[in-house]
Parts: sequence; structure tokens; C-alpha cells
Amino acid sequence: MKRFSKLYITLLLLITITISCQDEDLLEINNPTWETGVNSFGQFSDGSATNFIRGDKSTELDFDWRWISVDGANTIVSARFYVTWNESYVNVNGDAALANHGKELVYSTESLAGNREDISFTLTQDDLFAVFSGATYDYDDGVDGNTISVFSNPDKPTRNTSTQPFIDGDSFILTWSLTGADGRIFEAWSPSVCSDVPGSNCQLSWIVECGQVIADPSQTYSLAMADSYGDGWNGGALAVIVDGVSTEYTISSAQGSAAAYDVVVPDGATSVQFEYISGAWDSEVTFSVTTEKGNVIAKYGPSPPAGILTLDLCKENE
Repeated sequence: MKRFSKLYITLLLLITITISCQDEDLLEINNPTWETGVNSFGQFSDGSATNFIRGDKSTELDFDWRWISVDGANTIVSARFYVTWNESYVNVNGDAALANHGKELVYSTESLAGNREDISFTLTQDDLFAVFSGATYDYDDGVDGNTISVFSNPDKPTRNTSTQPFIDGDSFILTWSLTGADGRIFEAWSPSVCSDVPGSNCQLSWIVECGQVIADPSQTYSLAMADSYGDGWNGGALAVIVDGVSTEYTISSAQGSAAAYDVVVPDGATSVQFEYISGAWDSEVTFSVTTEKGNVIAKYGPSPPAGILTLDLCKENE
């Protein structure tokens, strides 16, 4: 028993000495000095639009942005914000393509809040036009080697520098570059930081929406309405609201399965909206609204949503 104890103690001492030597040799590897850094988080401000509206340059995008130092060991002294503009188009082969018009500085500041404290700024269509106004692109993909002004492209006649410099098919990405008090610049992060770290991201994106204002409201709208059961809309109705005055159209029980109306909006009208008023059997209801140009700006059902309808005005307002 004593021989066993003595042998056990000897082995224990040898193991302890061996581990101690290994720990001392590997101390530098096991306890590296990590370089500290920062990440960041940007978002649209509460109540802000989240996309540009075509033809409405008054729409502003408001941003809240913050820098984040997890261990508090870094301080950011300046930030620069950039926008990348991409434009969808059809190439010489008839395929959908994307034109990248570069990355431009749109905002910078040296008046930064502290760690995890928001700073705010605003961007408009005019702001972006000011930095991208000289953009050119070879839409022939090198066939003739010529580039043209993006804002004078004959294939995009709806692009107008005065009223709507940016149109549907345009998309934007906001990114940023940060300078630390120690002179280091942070402008690229690993994908895991951008997408997996809670409360952190590396960019914001938005597009150009068509908007909900009919450019020429004074025209005739064709309403095509159907009821799948054939007993009318059971209290449901499609309301046409002209300058705030609502007129309701429906399918009566006598009309049964279908009804059609031509609604004439007189000259001088400034606005037109369409609203669905819910009935007892919305699951039977379908309808469409077509303009004089032949554009179907609303197509809903079965079970259309109650309230003011979202319209497809991209082609109508061209």
C-alpha cells in the first residue's frame, strides 16, 4: 500500500512539472493580444420613408446610425458615408442586366456621438443627383465602345433631371467608413459581424417606388367586378374617391355574378383613390381597375383587403 502511494506521488510530481513547463512555453500562444475594433449599426429613423418615390423629390430618407465598441477600448473620431447606385436595364442580348454607377461620398461628420449613441442625417434624391450627375455607362456592353450620360439615356425617357432623376429599377446601398482616434480605419467587416451579431449591420439599401399619385387623374376608369357564387357582393363595394368625395360601386343580387362600370373623373380633379369596403362574403369577390391607357392599376381578390388600395402606377405614370 505504501509502495503504491509513493509511486502515485512520484507520478503526480512528474505530471505537474511537465504541465508547468508546457504552460510556460505556450504562455504567449494561449494568451494572445487581440487587436480591438468597432462595429456599427444603421437604420431608417422612426417615421421615415424607406424608399424614394418616383416623381416626388420631396420624400426624404432619415437615418439613425451608431458606432459600437464592445469593450469600450476604441473611440471613433470621424465617419464617412457612401452610396452605391445600381440601375436595371435590358442589354443588347435582350437580357436583364444591372449597371453599377459607382460609389460616391454623400455625407461625412467629425461630430460623432459616443459609443452606442445615435447620430442622424438625411438624404434626398437631389443629394444623390448632385454626386451622380456626371455618371456615364456603356449600355451596349462594349459592342461599340461608347458610353453615354445615364441621365440622357434615350431608352429611359421617363428619367428627368428636373422632376424625377431616379426611376423604378434604380436601387441604392449605403455603406460607411470609420476613423478611430488611433488612426485606424474601419470600412470592412466579416459577413458574420454584418449579419449575425445582434444590433450590428454593415449597410442599408432602398429602391425607387412608383408612388400612389396618379399623374393624370382626369380620365375614365373601367371597373370589372365579379362574384364567384353569383349572388352579388353581399354588402361589399368598390369606392372611387375623387378629391375626397366617395362613390360606391357593387354587384347587386339581381346582377348576380358580374358587373362593369365606366367611371368618368372630370377635368380639374386633383386626386383619385380606390377603396374596398368589406362585405359578408369577401372570399367570392374579385375586381380590376383599368385606365384609359389600358393599364390595369388594381387587381384584387378573392378576399381583397379592406381600405385604400395600393395601385400599380409604374406604367401609368410613364
